[in-house]
Amino acid sequence: MHTKTINRILLDMYLIGYALTSCNNSSITSTPKNEIANTITPTSVSTLTYPGPTLTTENLTPTPTLYPIIEYLQNETPYYERTYRLPGACDEGQCLFYDNQSNPSYPIGYATLYGYYVPVDRITRRIGSTGAEKESCDGFVIIHGAPDLLKAYESTFFGDDAVLSKIPDGNLVINIPLYNQDEATKEIIYSSTSDHPVRLSVINLPPIYRGIAPCFSPVHIISAYKPISRSELSNTYLIAEADNGKTFTYNVTTRFMVTLDDKKHPKSKLTCEPEPIFGWISNGSNPDPERYPEQFEIARTGKCILTNGDFQVTIIGVPLE
Repeated sequence: MHTKTINRILLDMYLIGYALTSCNNSSITSTPKNEIANTITPTSVSTLTYPGPTLTTENLTPTPTLYPIIEYLQNETPYYERTYRLPGACDEGQCLFYDNQSNPSYPIGYATLYGYYVPVDRITRRIGSTGAEKESCDGFVIIHGAPDLLKAYESTFFGDDAVLSKIPDGNLVINIPLYNQDEATKEIIYSSTSDHPVRLSVINLPPIYRGIAPCFSPVHIISAYKPISRSELSNTYLIAEADNGKTFTYNVTTRFMVTLDDKKHPKSKLTCEPEPIFGWISNGSNPDPERYPEQFEIARTGKCILTNGDFQVTIIGVPLE
């Protein structure tokens, strides 16, 4: 799962939003998500500092494209010197907060969007341009997302059909940036439909580049996940010698048991690499350290190879949907 601390989120938004420095995948995957909740608590207000060089108008060469950004920098407090308000929970699903000084009603930070891909034609009127241009953009129909975020999209981009539109059922359609995504991520998104939506993990950015960049998107995509159907989940919960070489896919919190030949595959030699994605259940296991069965519960998403000598199975944990 791709995550970051509050400081990391701010720095990424700072770099991505101004489009002055590329933000590669390694800078997005540095911190386990459970550290987000440990970094800042609900309803707290923190002054967050960015330790790098100051971005000022002197660092920029005045060009027509950059005039709006230069004006923004002249009139606004830099992001690395502002205070931010976190009004709700910061958890696995979202970590949205508000810039108290610039736009207190527009949430920024980590969010999860559920929906599907649609190609969209946008009519763009760029800053400094005298006419309108038609552009083909990558769109995403939002079936579900944080209510405050969707409300902010409607109020901020109301009437701007270059950024936001609606389909007949009332769901919002935003532009999404796929130019910098790998082929696997693109395929997951392209294959989504209204009947088979996907989940996007995104960084919601300050909309300062609106009207400048073609197919402007308010988000930066961190990852895409396609939920599997229940028919694709394993319905075998007792793994035995005969299952050698098989793959088992379980939802998080699902319990399963392993029972092997005690002499051929001693329980003490049971491992799962690179690291287990499940926990041991004591009241479902044999208390004898040399005897099976052993019961486990899927604790997180991921994959590991359960091995004991010449016995090997693959265990995959997927999110609850």
